[in-house]
Amino acid sequence: MAKIQKLRKEVKEFNPNAVGSTKNGIFGLPFNVEEAQIVGISAPWGVTVSGEEGTQHGPKLIIDASRNVDLYKAGLFGGHPWTVGFAVEPLSASSIISKMHHRLRPIARKSIRIQTTGPKTADDEACLLNASMVIDSECEKLNYIIKRKTLNLIDNGKTPFLLGGDHGTPQGVHQAFKERGIKYGVLWGDAHLDLRNAYERNKYSHASIMRNILKYKNIEKVVAVGIRDYCAEEVKFIEHSRGRVVPFYNKDIQENAFCGLTWEKQCLEIVRRLPMNVYLSLDIDGFESWLCTGTGTKVPGGYTYDQLIFLIKKIASTGRRIIGFDIVEVSQGENKKDTFNATVGAQLLYDVLALTAQSNNLKPLLNYK
Repeated sequence: MAKIQKLRKEVKEFNPNAVGSTKNGIFGLPFNVEEAQIVGISAPWGVTVSGEEGTQHGPKLIIDASRNVDLYKAGLFGGHPWTVGFAVEPLSASSIISKMHHRLRPIARKSIRIQTTGPKTADDEACLLNASMVIDSECEKLNYIIKRKTLNLIDNGKTPFLLGGDHGTPQGVHQAFKERGIKYGVLWGDAHLDLRNAYERNKYSHASIMRNILKYKNIEKVVAVGIRDYCAEEVKFIEHSRGRVVPFYNKDIQENAFCGLTWEKQCLEIVRRLPMNVYLSLDIDGFESWLCTGTGTKVPGGYTYDQLIFLIKKIASTGRRIIGFDIVEVSQGENKKDTFNATVGAQLLYDVLALTAQSNNLKPLLNYK
């Protein structure tokens, strides 16, 4: 941990009431990756998206929007959770991921088009086979890159998080935790189960990520919340998971509320299913669709912003430790003037960072009054 006397002048003299400077990092904070205690990785990636495109812009959209987030947060760290030190690696550090996305997405797009209309020639079949092999191979490289970045953070005492990108991008984070032998459960906030064996011939698809990470035995349980769009294959997988996947379907959550069961009681039941170490995987489309206007796979229904934050507060208040998290699928879609999705993502990031710091009992790097 960085000591206060070693912090740079910019950190010691930072004014959290001023305009968020683009010269600084996320939220306009002056911390660099070495100083911060919770550090993020950017994954500008959307190769396997099956809906509207744009998730490759997610990290930049969130970082840009974050500079408009007010930093005072009543009740946590004297109202100043930013003093714990939050940072995200420079976007330039993820340029290789961005280049891979731009090279592969046209291949994926053509493959999806052929599958949608149905292959008509031998050339079409050859194209599909080649696309599947190339994309799967490159996804494995992506996973390796993110795994190495995450291992570096863990080994340096940082709590890691990831900004996606599509929901397939956090697999490398889970590989890093597996490599270090860390046992934990996952709170899965999403409209979808993402339990398909493969989707559109891509085994590392955003629609297969939960199934892929469940191959890692150190993940003790996945508790999914807000689910409302899924297929029979995924339901069958859950039935054979021996309780390792626990879904809280959106339909049941809402009907329980209609019948008088409070959200607090439902949250306590959700939290009860989680082990003491918890990783949060938060797809923006888990929210009600008006809160994720730009994302490509919106589904009617979902939880509100305050419901999700209340649930995460319950996790932190029970002595459970949030060991890391991801926020994925933030996008503008085709409407480049729609920045609300990014605003929601940035506010969510700050709230989750504060609660992650609380759950880890982190100490402020400097005193601010």
